[in-house]
Formats: sequence, structure tokens, C-alpha cells
Amino acid sequence: MKIQEQPSEQDSLGGKVNKEYHHFKSSFFSKRMAFVSMLSIIVGELLIVLLIKLLKSSSSLWENIYFDAFLLAILIFPAVYFWGIRPLTIQIAERKKAEEALRYSLSLMDAMLNSIHSGILAISSDQRTVIKTNANFAEMWCISGDILASVNNKTLMDSILGQLSDPDAFNATVLELYEKPKAESHDFIYLKDGRILERISKPIYLNEEPKGRVWSFLDITDRKWAEAEIKSKNEHLLKSLAEKNRFFSIIAHDLKSPFNGFLGLTQTMAERLPSLTIEELQEIALVMENSATNLYGLLNNLLQWASVEQGLIPFNPEIIELLPIAKESLATILEPAKNKEIEITINISEDTAVLTDKNMLQTILRNFVSNAVKFTPKKGKINVSAKTIDDNSVEIAIKDSGIGMSSEMVENLFRLDVQMNRKGTEGEPSTGLGLLLCKEFIEKQDGKIWVESQEGKGSTFYFTIPCPAEMEK
Repeated sequence: MKIQEQPSEQDSLGGKVNKEYHHFKSSFFSKRMAFVSMLSIIVGELLIVLLIKLLKSSSSLWENIYFDAFLLAILIFPAVYFWGIRPLTIQIAERKKAEEALRYSLSLMDAMLNSIHSGILAISSDQRTVIKTNANFAEMWCISGDILASVNNKTLMDSILGQLSDPDAFNATVLELYEKPKAESHDFIYLKDGRILERISKPIYLNEEPKGRVWSFLDITDRKWAEAEIKSKNEHLLKSLAEKNRFFSIIAHDLKSPFNGFLGLTQTMAERLPSLTIEELQEIALVMENSATNLYGLLNNLLQWASVEQGLIPFNPEIIELLPIAKESLATILEPAKNKEIEITINISEDTAVLTDKNMLQTILRNFVSNAVKFTPKKGKINVSAKTIDDNSVEIAIKDSGIGMSSEMVENLFRLDVQMNRKGTEGEPSTGLGLLLCKEFIEKQDGKIWVESQEGKGSTFYFTIPCPAEMEK
């Protein structure tokens, strides 16, 4: 890298004095040479006059007239030369220099315009004439040479507007800027071919008055794609960090509590086993069974969730009848529901078929109904129903008469970075991991999931899965 030092104030002052001295010296020398030249001409004329006087004394009348005219011409020539011919020749020389400097400036401007990446367009203040464009502008907008040669702004604008995704917005900005000649703008425009251009507009000033407008266009498509990719990767990274934190939180808290219960029960049995009655042993065994069931469900969800995040769970959709799968999935949940005296009903037609992965659907149904049992008080009701909503999807609903949820809880229900840790009606632990797993499995099958709930009145979980159209027919 080269570092160019800026001239100091002293150097600048010295250079200025030098220039002024040379200018004075050159001017003084020119004037002195002009004076010497004129003096030489006058001396020469005097000598010629003396010579003519000598010759005139012996000449005829016509010769005398000729000599007088010649003498007058000689006397007038210095004045004509110094006051007429010489200034004209100087003016012509200076004009040639100015024209040469102008040509150089125009050539330099063209070189600069064609060396930048932006497409440049300069338009007159009346919006009629194209003042200047560069090669990148023509290439960027695919403008033909004939259109550029016409210098007609309307023809050029028609060619540009046809390439835009939103020509009305583009035209509105142009009109607004020409209504405010001194205004500047910076925005982005989108083309039909997918490109994104950065647009900058500034006025052209002459004697501090706007006389036109310059438009600059820069293709930033690659930059925008790179920004979008970076944003996507950042979001994915944040999601991964949230998943890791949630995973460790579940391991540290939700697995620890049940094991503490196990340890307490085993300690009680170890210390008091000879004195425990059959009823007490049955009670301890029932508590241990419930804890083991909860632990198994939690561990199973953890392992499945981790496998889903790593892409290790295969997805094998097949056409299956929904009712038998629903009954099979709920078999393991009937006992906890019986303990809370909760009635579970299934309203699914025998001819309802779905196109899904069997294992995933069983996990979805099991988690939803298990969640409903957990948050439904004793002697409550749970209903599982299904209906075909169009030619290619089935809507399944799990409705309970439980404690319901607030709108804030519903909004945060499927968020990994928000921990609910809400206990069931009988103190059952809950991590919310099962619902996240259901959401992952449903979306993997191009389905949708949503919830309707009201505190104190229960909740209804809805989801859709594909339906084979040929079987419906």
C-alpha cells in the first residue's frame, strides 16, 4: 500500500509564491519583448521614411503618391498589428487550448463513467432529453444502441418500466423527485428477472440551480442473497443454541426431579421395609410406576426430538386407516386416564384414511392425548375426532374439558426458547417437549397445527395430515 503525503502549508505557500513570481517574470518579459519589437519597428519605419524622402525629391507625381501611400501603410501597420492582429491570434490560440482542455475533460469523464460498476443516467430538468449514460447502464438495463442514440427519455423509460416488478412505484418516485428538483433519494428496486438494484438520485446544479438529475443503479443481488443467507444462518444458530439450552434444562431439571422421588421411595423402603404394610407397599409401588411411566415418556420424547433435529428419523409415508391407529396409540394412555376417571371417546369414521408415517402419527396422537389427560381434572372428558376438510387433507382434533390456557400461553406453546414448566392437575410434570415434537412431525408431513383454548374451559388441538384422494373416491 502506498501512502502519499499531503504537502505541508509551508510547501503550498512556497509553491504559490513561486507560481506568482514566474507569472510576473513571464508577463514582464513578454511586455518588454513587445516594447523592444515595437521600438525596432518604429526605428525601421523612420529609416524607411528618410529613404523615401531622399527618393521622393527626384520622383514624379504618381511616384510621390505611391510613396505617400506606402509610407502611410508603414505608419499604420504597428497599430493594426498590436491592436488588431496580435490580440486575435492570442484569442484563437487560447480558444484552441480551451477546446483541447474541454476534449480532455470529456474524455476523462467518459473514462471515469465507464470504469465504475454503477449504471449512470443523466436526464434534463424537463424530463425529455437523455444527457448522458455509461456502458454499464446500457448493459444493466439491456438498452439497445438505437434507444440511446434517440436521447428520448420517454422511449428509454418505457424500456425500463417493462423490466420492473412494480413499475408504478418506480414511476411514482421519479415524478415525486422531479416535483422537488433539489431532493435526493436512495431506495431499492426489484426486477422481474429476480435482480435487485440499488437506486440513488441526485440533482445536477448549474449556478446553484437544478438543471437536471443523475440516476445511479447498482446491482446488489449477490449482496442481498448473501445477507439473507447470513441472516438465515444466524437464525439457525440461535435456534440451535436455544435447543441446546432447552435440552440441558430438561435433563438437569425434569429428569432430576423424578429420580429424586425414586431415591426417596427406595430409601424409605430400605429403612422401613420390615414395618411397611401391604397397603403402604402398594402405594409406594403405584407412585414408582407413575414416576417410571413419566420418565419413560420423557426419555422417549428426548431421544425422538434429538433424532429429529439430527435428521435421523426416517419418513416413510403410507396409506393407512386412521381409526385402528388411533385406538392403538391411545392404549397406553387409558390407564392414566382411568386413574383420573377421565372419559376418552373417539369419533373417527372407519373409512377415513390418511397418507402418513405410521410411527410419527402414533407419536403425535399419543402426545396430544397424554397432554390432554395431564391438564384435565378428575371426571373430565377428552374427545378425539377427524373429518375430511378437502380432497387432500384430514383435520384431526383433540378436545378436552381441562383447565385451558391463556392467550399468552397459547402464543408461547410451540416456542423452544420459552419454558412453560406447567404442572398437571395432579402435579404431573410437563416440559412441553412432546408438543414441540408433534409440531416437527406434523410440519414434516406438510400439515398445519393450531390451538383454541380458554382458561377454565378446556383446549382443542387441531392438526392436518394428507389424505389420499384416490381412496376417498
